[in-house]
Amino acid sequence: MNEGSELIARYLDTNYSTGRYQLALTTDGFLGLYTINYPLSITDLEYWKADSTNGSYQLIFNQSGYLYLEAKNGIILYTIFSDAISPKDFYQRATLDSDGGFRYYCHPKSSLNAGKWDMAWSTLSVVPDNICTSIKGESGSGACGYNSYCSMDYDKKLSCGCPNGYSFIDPNDVRKGCKPNFLQQRCDEDESDAFDYDVMVNTYFPFFDYEYFTSVSEDWCRKICLSDCFCAAIIYNDEECYKKMFPLSNMMMDDSWPAKTLVKKRTINSTSLSGSNKIDRSDRSTLILVISVLLGSSGFVNILFLVLIIIYFFRISGRTKLFPQKNIMDASLLQNFSYIQLEEATDGFKEELGRGAFDGSLDLLVEKDDQAKDDMKRVKKFVMIAMWCIQEDPSLRPTMKKVTQMMEGSVEVAPPPDPFSFISSIEDS
Repeated sequence: MNEGSELIARYLDTNYSTGRYQLALTTDGFLGLYTINYPLSITDLEYWKADSTNGSYQLIFNQSGYLYLEAKNGIILYTIFSDAISPKDFYQRATLDSDGGFRYYCHPKSSLNAGKWDMAWSTLSVVPDNICTSIKGESGSGACGYNSYCSMDYDKKLSCGCPNGYSFIDPNDVRKGCKPNFLQQRCDEDESDAFDYDVMVNTYFPFFDYEYFTSVSEDWCRKICLSDCFCAAIIYNDEECYKKMFPLSNMMMDDSWPAKTLVKKRTINSTSLSGSNKIDRSDRSTLILVISVLLGSSGFVNILFLVLIIIYFFRISGRTKLFPQKNIMDASLLQNFSYIQLEEATDGFKEELGRGAFDGSLDLLVEKDDQAKDDMKRVKKFVMIAMWCIQEDPSLRPTMKKVTQMMEGSVEVAPPPDPFSFISSIEDS
């Protein structure tokens, strides 16, 4: 390999397209390993270099298994691999692998001469010695991608993993990093009791501390992160507390590192982020609170609320055509209302709540419910709160705190929009 030449790693062991790492012998004779600013082809970080002060002319890999830099006059300037092995009995190769390691391999030519060696390619040497600690910087994700940690296996191969509560974005390309399998902490309410930590010993990531505290206990460090919706992890070591933001980067395991990393994860009502039309914990709590209050109210309000919920979920799944009649409480005088009846009673939901037409519709619907007729103001209020809670647009749904305030009367209940106008606009488009 002559000066001015370069060797590009493949993207994956099973993908031979251009990868993320480069071995280059520059025109001024210096040999180094570089990260590539993928998907561009521009070199970025130098994560290893040959310790040679004089300009090298060639990189030579001879039949005896020596890999070295040679000057123009033939003098060996620097030896990279010196694990000499018999070319008669072994195949040999030097490869820049997809994980960024430059390795010297051997393979027995025959099982008769294999001895202690397996009949497979075995690693004799690698540079750098620890890829995880070498490929790091103040920008980028590190060797393994965001939210993942890097470690070296027994064969000095790079290994990427996800903290508990996280999973690989692409299991076929683990260097794309990891994603959380839970809903992130909300900032508009206190969810500190819903989170705990995955404790990872001998783990650290040296950059991107957005807050730092000294002379504090581990318990204090834990609590300050749990109460902070921006905090994704902490590093604690010798009364020092480092707070990390999402996404996590340059996380690595090294037995020589005394500190431990605590990655925050949801432990209560953990919800997968996959799929669509998911209702988060706060929304579910809000609905539970409303249902609890309404179940202590008149039978009409219970029936109306249940009908609205049924309509909501059928509209989501696209099954809004038919609503078969079914008595919910056969032994009572309570009346069950279909969507069509509600639509007719409100003239196609044309009037906003609180505009008069809605009150008249409620009068017609509760004429057989004396308990509801005795407190129409409360009925109207609960129905309006229920309709706020089932808004298709999640941004319009009130928080549990606001629902409580509306129930108590400290916050006025405004007339809600049609709860299905959001999905209807999407369907129409």
